[in-house]
Amino acid sequence: MSEVAERSTTTPVAEGRGSLNVRAQALQHIVETVALEVPGVRRTDGGLAGVRSGSPRASVRVRGTNARVQIEVACQWPAPVNRIATDVRRHVLDRASELSGVRLASVDVTVRLDGTDDRRTS
Repeated sequence: MSEVAERSTTTPVAEGRGSLNVRAQALQHIVETVALEVPGVRRTDGGLAGVRSGSPRASVRVRGTNARVQIEVACQWPAPVNRIATDVRRHVLDRASELSGVRLASVDVTVRLDGTDDRRTS
């Protein structure tokens, strides 16, 4: 089993009601799904069948009740890349933490532009 799937965190849900166990792989899925809620972010498919290479694509490291996230998202050219990166960071911090119960210590965002054409015309 992969290292990501083996790591998990236990977070108190509420006083006296037990705890919530969130695996890193589940948090990764939450982060990727939440990123798609941001206007301008689009889903892309990977080029190879069976290989996870589309977007959004997140990497999650969980330690105790905290996690660090790196996420790559795609947007259509032309796009306000700085605004999209800021919006993704804020939305993932708020919404993924709310849904998972895990505190996100950091969210690093990479924005990839889709729809650019390398061909030149004259």
